[in-house]
Amino acid sequence: MRQITGKPTELKNVNTSLIMKSIRTRGSATRGEISNDTGLSHTTVRAILTDLLDMNEILSVGLDISSGGRRAERYEVNPNKRYLIAISIEENKIIYRVVNTLGEVIEEDNIIINSLNNISVIIKAIDNLYKVHHNIEGIGISVPGVITEDGYLTGIRMEEWKEIKIKKLIKEKFNIPIVIENDINSAAIAFYNDYIEKNNCGPISLVYISFSSLGVGSGIIVNGNVIKGDNGYAGEIGFIPVEDTYLNVKILNSLKEYEYCSTIINTIKTISAVINPSVVVLGGSSFRYNLRDEIINRYNREFKIKTKILVKENEGNYSLEGIKEKALCLINKEVKLIKN
Repeated sequence: MRQITGKPTELKNVNTSLIMKSIRTRGSATRGEISNDTGLSHTTVRAILTDLLDMNEILSVGLDISSGGRRAERYEVNPNKRYLIAISIEENKIIYRVVNTLGEVIEEDNIIINSLNNISVIIKAIDNLYKVHHNIEGIGISVPGVITEDGYLTGIRMEEWKEIKIKKLIKEKFNIPIVIENDINSAAIAFYNDYIEKNNCGPISLVYISFSSLGVGSGIIVNGNVIKGDNGYAGEIGFIPVEDTYLNVKILNSLKEYEYCSTIINTIKTISAVINPSVVVLGGSSFRYNLRDEIINRYNREFKIKTKILVKENEGNYSLEGIKEKALCLINKEVKLIKN
């Protein structure tokens, strides 16, 4: 490992981050394993481990079996040192999870909402969780709209867009680090990670399309990277012009089956021609799942740019999982090293 230089406090933060990453990656580690992983001296590792034990950031889990010499002490991250609240806002409900630093679920539930404007219900839910869990140090929220500084924009038509200032209001109430992400981007991230792991493949391009009563949206991942565009509007395919209206408006009308399939197929054709993804995922509460085979078969017959079309139900779990994965950085504070 290359030499890292800097002020003593900065160096200690970097070294601590390297040690925590070593333990977290291994699940548990000895001082020798940490030294090998990080390139830090045994003396430095010992001193930082002592500090981490004193702060209850790590736990001693006993001694290794002796191989002839002195038995090595083994350490693991204290998973319950701090908690995170992950929230997914959907059409008529919110789903939340309280998770620890390893992403393990401590508590999970859902609450019915009658409007996206009903932020007070979400604030009350967070407040109740604070009363039970006193070590909450971050909140991640998956939202159905375009991310802004204070919250998100939502609406079926552009002229109807309104800003829901959920981030601003929650931060004022709780003064805690918050990260928000578009719900379909969150779902795309989680689905992508799951797909890559199950298929044991490298970075691919994937588009996740969701249909709901709030409109049509997509999460776009190109070669493993989420595409958000200049102002975060990438993926808002519901505003693609279709005839004399938007895709959002057209798809929410009571279309006959053939026209419904044609509208979706033409959308996939447009995406394939522009992005050429390996996989297109279709889902959402308003998607007509009984037409999946018709959509897939017609697309494959009609279009020469091929893509694998998958249909996925129950995407709420993906959206929640995606924001959880993104927000864990709020409670797993690691220093990122940038190569010159």
